Amino acid sequence: MQFCPKMDTEDAFFIYVLESYKASKKLTGAQALAELKNTGAADFIKQNFGALHTMSIESILQDIDDFLQKKN
Repeated sequence: MQFCPKMDTEDAFFIYVLESYKASKKLTGAQALAELKNTGAADFIKQNFGALHTMSIESILQDIDDFLQKKN
């Protein structure tokens, strides 16, 4: 059974990561999305879906933090 027939797996995964990132950083949804978009992390998540979706959320969030540190 597909939960949302118009949402593909990659979009659902991005939302899962976004919500997890939001909670871990104590941000609003708008703040978290803006931060991921403005830093290029949103593209990083989408481009690396193949590898990231097999990892724990803790590892994914660490990879995002590592990505952001390298950007700065």
